[in-house]
Amino acid sequence: MNEYLVTGGLGFIGSHLAEELLRDENNRVWIIDDGSNACWNPRRGRIDADEHIRELLVQLMGAYEAEHDSRNPRLVCISGDCAHSNILELIRHARFSCVFHLAGSCSVVGSINEPLDYLEQNLFKTLKIAKACAEGQTRLVFSSSAAVYGAEWQAFKTEEEAQMVPTNPYGATKMSAENWFRLYRDLYNLDYVVLRYFNAYGPRQRAGSPYSGVIANWVHNLLMKKPLIVYGDGEQSRDFISVHDVARANVKAIGVPTTRFHTYNICSERETTLNEILSILQEKSRASFAVKYEDARDGEVKQSVGNNTRALVSLEWEPAVGLHEGLERLLRWRGVDCKIE
Repeated sequence: MNEYLVTGGLGFIGSHLAEELLRDENNRVWIIDDGSNACWNPRRGRIDADEHIRELLVQLMGAYEAEHDSRNPRLVCISGDCAHSNILELIRHARFSCVFHLAGSCSVVGSINEPLDYLEQNLFKTLKIAKACAEGQTRLVFSSSAAVYGAEWQAFKTEEEAQMVPTNPYGATKMSAENWFRLYRDLYNLDYVVLRYFNAYGPRQRAGSPYSGVIANWVHNLLMKKPLIVYGDGEQSRDFISVHDVARANVKAIGVPTTRFHTYNICSERETTLNEILSILQEKSRASFAVKYEDARDGEVKQSVGNNTRALVSLEWEPAVGLHEGLERLLRWRGVDCKIE
């Protein structure tokens, strides 16, 4: 049986990845999550949960052996810190075929308010996991971000070799982790793949906070009959990618050779303004809504669009969910009444 560890596996992207891995009956998925960003209950809707899911506390799991568990679980959910010594020991002893590291803090605004917390969560803990992966000769698939590029690349579809000039602490922590991986590769023979997500969206994304993604917040406000807030003039652009496509990219990274490339943009190659998103929401939703424009926020780039050619060729991955389809999926998941086409 293939065994995979997903850090942050109860979160937005991590939960979709866990579900994608569980589609293969030959896989067992281990999740480590402290619950701070949890948005998925894997027991929900499953009458066989007690037969296939084992739940543990990270502090008390030192002697646990899945092979000796009478449940023979396909999903092991561990509650606690992703860099706890018990987790690092499992990684060092080559327990897993691959480690997917998605745990961390992921808000631009939050990183500006609490930069040192982001340094701890996104860099120091990541390096502990990376060192353990090197010692266990286990591949690390790391969730990075287009925030590493900053604002110097606005005019073109950004390629992976573009200069990294982040404009906020969140992007800086991701850039730093990537730089350390290259050092760890040379020093400790770390086997790693970096996936730079552009603007992921979809079901389970947290909403209702200034730290949340723009689409998640808008759909939340639409449901709550509140104005949709736009920071700036709405002409700032983003490259939106469905969370389902992001999960598939992670699975593709399990076996990709790293003799040539370690880093991949995960994006749609489509530049969409926020005003265009508002138009699609008006087109899809039966509900009317007000739009309120406020001052632009510090540390955010004006334009963002990526080049995904490397992922198409080497990962054999391409986006499968278009923006219109993805937004409709999200609206229906949130219970927003959609127009029938």
